[in-house]
Amino acid sequence: MTIKPLEQLYDIRVMPELERFPVLLNRWGFTLAQFCDSGFEPGQEAGT
Repeated sequence: MTIKPLEQLYDIRVMPELERFPVLLNRWGFTLAQFCDSGFEPGQEAGT
């Protein structure tokens, strides 16, 4: 598989930036899932 210079720049510069968003979304999604599974509602036990 041949990697073109433009694709190489995309992988090196853009992907690390974009990867931060899924990681943050996954962390927030996991946290929200824990709250939902635990029966917490928005504003309840918010300081934890």
